[in-house]
Amino acid sequence: MLIFAAENVIFDKVVKHALQHDGYVGGWLNNENKLYYFDSTRLFPEDQLEEALNFGKENGQLSVFILSTATECVIEYQH
Repeated sequence: MLIFAAENVIFDKVVKHALQHDGYVGGWLNNENKLYYFDSTRLFPEDQLEEALNFGKENGQLSVFILSTATECVIEYQH
């Protein structure tokens, strides 16, 4: 399996960002367009869910994923 050059450049940027920060890369499947996305990821201890949700809001995220329970916690924005 090989990836296209353009996607490799984008993935390289994700990895570079991850290495400059917490060192984690995560991925998720967008069920609407069936594309898989990779992101530089920050991990939070389970007792810091509120901090994770705030970090998510500050970074325009849609949800927080709790690894230990495989649960998605949707971030609610006030309009």
